[in-house]
Amino acid sequence: VPAPVVPVSAAPAPVAAPIPAPTADGPAAGDSVIEILSGLWTDALGVPGIGLDEDFFDVGGNSLAAVALVDLINRRFGARLGAGAMFEFPTIRLLAGTIEG
Repeated sequence: VPAPVVPVSAAPAPVAAPIPAPTADGPAAGDSVIEILSGLWTDALGVPGIGLDEDFFDVGGNSLAAVALVDLINRRFGARLGAGAMFEFPTIRLLAGTIEG
């Protein structure tokens, strides 16, 4: 009997790292919005070294990962981004500009 084939979509999702608490100096003392977003994207996608202008979906993101990442971003920055934010702001640079603005 051949072994069952497990589709890639059935693979377990990576576990997100704990979110540091905001400080009086901003989201995290010494960290820029871009640095924090880069870390969140790396954790969410398991892809190190994502460029600031690389599209979320081109580096392995999907709609489920996008919703989870937007939730993390909202909690981390106290933002109110909608579920479609990764479609509207698909790069770290665009997303950082939105959060900072």
